[in-house]
Amino acid sequence: MNLFKRKQREIYSPAQGEVIEASQIQDPVFSNDILGKGFGVIPTQGTVFAPVNGEVVNAFESGHAYTILSDDGLEILIHIGIDTIELDGEGFIAKVRKGDKIKKREIIATVDLDLLKNRGYDPTIAVVVTNPESISKMEIKKGKVIACETAMTYTLQKK
Repeated sequence: MNLFKRKQREIYSPAQGEVIEASQIQDPVFSNDILGKGFGVIPTQGTVFAPVNGEVVNAFESGHAYTILSDDGLEILIHIGIDTIELDGEGFIAKVRKGDKIKKREIIATVDLDLLKNRGYDPTIAVVVTNPESISKMEIKKGKVIACETAMTYTLQKK
């Protein structure tokens, strides 16, 4: 037994749907890892949950994006939909604000998926670790997922 093995950690899916590789997200900012590394979720329900324990360090007024500083130091961007900032908050209800302490599985927002689809917006949720240098290994668990089920595992870099 290796007593010094680093612990594998998890990021949960923020929504029910299908987990996809970031390269499959229809936005080059996410598919080309410009903001960091992560995955996408094509949601089938409009409730968005916290994927980790931590603190909300940024919450857009429009309700479409949140940054969470996890308890283990990861900066995680949750971006709901592609180009949805153009909706100026229509269809989004924020359940958290900047400075809130949150627990995984806590609702952070709701989104009207029908409104997004009817307006021609891709509802894919991007989950991006914006400080990927903190991770030594990560694995995406692609496929159908229920909300708050493991979508990504990772190991932190040694300090």
